[in-house]
Amino acid sequence: MDLPATSRLYNEALAAAKFANQRLEAHTRVDYTGSLRRFVEFCKQEGYSNPIQQRFVELPGVVAAYINRIATTNPSQWPVEKLRAALSWHYTMPEMLVGGHPHDRWAVETTADGQAVPRGNPARSAAITQILASL
Repeated sequence: MDLPATSRLYNEALAAAKFANQRLEAHTRVDYTGSLRRFVEFCKQEGYSNPIQQRFVELPGVVAAYINRIATTNPSQWPVEKLRAALSWHYTMPEMLVGGHPHDRWAVETTADGQAVPRGNPARSAAITQILASL
């Protein structure tokens, strides 16, 4: 959410986002969940944490590697597009926006102590947008 959690409008904006999410058709939700589950399995096999629960700095690169794997093993572009849509859907859920995460971009910010903090939607990173445009 772009609104601070202390705003009087925050809960209403959160309710609106949840309502929009509930309107997603059941079969689409099942497709997205399956696509995300396969991506989580890929991440775990490659030694990364669960990207559905926690963002990590390397996430766009891992998404790119997974897109490459899908694209080279499947003649259809549909599984790649479904993954992009599923990631975009997941990272725009209200619970993924808590803390001021942007829904429309990916950024890695550096804290005062030098720690890299990933923020936003990895499906909207410049690298992923460029890769998908070339498919």
